[in-house]
Amino acid sequence: MTHPFHLRYSTAAEAWKDAVPLGNGRLGAMVYGRADIERIPLNDDSLWYGKHIDRNNPALKDKLPEIRRLVFAGEMQRAEELMMRYMVGSPSGSRHYTFLGELDIALNQHLPFIMGGRPVPEPPEDYLSDLDLMSGILRIDHKQEGVTYHREMFISHPDQVMCLKYTVDTPGALNLAVKMARVTVSDATEEDNRRPGRRAGGGGWPASLADAVHTIDDATFLLRGRDAEVEFAAAVRVACKGGPENAFSQLLVDSADEVVLYVASCTGNRKEKPAIGRQSSAEGYATIHRKRRKNTRNRLRLHTRETNCYRPSESFSSCSPTVARNILPPFLRNSVSSTSQAK
Repeated sequence: MTHPFHLRYSTAAEAWKDAVPLGNGRLGAMVYGRADIERIPLNDDSLWYGKHIDRNNPALKDKLPEIRRLVFAGEMQRAEELMMRYMVGSPSGSRHYTFLGELDIALNQHLPFIMGGRPVPEPPEDYLSDLDLMSGILRIDHKQEGVTYHREMFISHPDQVMCLKYTVDTPGALNLAVKMARVTVSDATEEDNRRPGRRAGGGGWPASLADAVHTIDDATFLLRGRDAEVEFAAAVRVACKGGPENAFSQLLVDSADEVVLYVASCTGNRKEKPAIGRQSSAEGYATIHRKRRKNTRNRLRLHTRETNCYRPSESFSSCSPTVARNILPPFLRNSVSSTSQAK
C-alpha cells in the first residue's frame, strides 16, 4: 500500500538521539543504520533497576485524621505541610529504568571488535534508510565497491522477536561478525594516540555490565546478567546457508547471499527462576513477517501535515508466543509465554 508516512534518511545516525526507533511495546531498539559496524541498543520494558520495594510511608496512618480535619477546616497551608512530611513515599522516587544491551553487526570488516582505534570508514554510496510508519518495517540500502546491500528489520508483537534480514545483489558478498554487549552507552570517539589517523570509542573504559557474553551453541549468542537482583538475558540467533562459525566471542558469517538474525529478551521481573538452555528457530523470517503483517495491518492511520524531522536536511514524508519460545532458551521462552497469557 502506497502512503506518505515514512521517515527517510540519506545518512546513518551519529548519535543515539538520531537513531531510528523500532519496538513492539515490550522489546525496543534504536537502529543507527551504519554501513560498517551497525549499533543497535536494546531495551526490555521490564528491566528496571532492582526488585519491588515498599515505598509507602507508615507514619501517615497516625497523621491522616489530623490532615483531614485541617482540610475540612479550610486550613490548607497547615494541611499541605503535613502532607509534604507524611504523605510522601520513602524514597520519594521510583526505581530507574536501565538498558538491556547492544547488538553489534559488522559488515565486511576485518577484526571489527578488537580494542583500539579503527580507520575512518569510507561513506557508502546511494544510502537510504526508510522507516515505514504504517508497517513498522525499517529498510536500509547502500552500495559499496559496486555491491548493493539491503537490510530489512522489524520487531514482531505476535512472536515477540526482532527480525533482521541482510541480502546482497552479488552472490557471496555478505561477511558478518555478530555479537552482543552491555557497556556504558556512549557515542563519543577520540583519536587513537598509538595509531595515528584512527579513532577509538570514547566515554570511558568499556567494562562489561553483564555476567555472560558469549555463544551458547553454533548459531546463538547470549547476553546475560544481573542488575540489582534483577536477572536479564537477551539472545541473537543467526541463520544462513551452512550456518555461522562459532568463535565463542562472536558469530561469523562468510561469503553468504542472505543472513537472518532473530533477537529476543526477557528479565527476572517476568520469570522468577530463569534457566538457560539452547535455542532453535522453528519458524522462518517469512512466516514471522506474514503473521506480524496480519496482526498490524490498518490498525492505525496517521493524518498529519509535512513537517521537519529532527535530523538536519532530512524530511518527514510521512509473532505467536510459540515462535519466541522456540527461538529462545527456556528462561526467555517461559517468560514470553507468561507475558502473553497475562495480556
